[in-house]
Amino acid sequence: QQKKTAALVARLFRILEIPHAGVDIYYVSDARMRELYKRSGGKDKVTNVLSFLQPKGFIDPETDREFLGEIYLAPSHILREAKELHISREEWEKRLLVHGTLHLLGFDHEKESDAVKMEGKERAILAVC
Repeated sequence: QQKKTAALVARLFRILEIPHAGVDIYYVSDARMRELYKRSGGKDKVTNVLSFLQPKGFIDPETDREFLGEIYLAPSHILREAKELHISREEWEKRLLVHGTLHLLGFDHEKESDAVKMEGKERAILAVC
């Protein structure tokens, strides 16, 4: 799974033209995701993906690459959602990785206009990813 995820993120970064950046991806339990979501100012519930941005220009001392931040995924929750959506877990996870990465790049969906922009970018990326 880690190799597939790393390959997807590398492809995503090439598409987004940020080949020299890094991100950490964590797979966590539903309980841990609920805790993270609540502590980060969200709701007291499980969510599928969370992104935490690093300060702009942060360089990872181990890789000498710009470090964008962290993405957390809840595999059990993602599997349940994928079944409800009638798509594969892999396809749903790919969409969520794209979504989380766009958050790290400054995209948001708080306002309707921002959501439309972000969703359009997600669709464009997924069409070639």
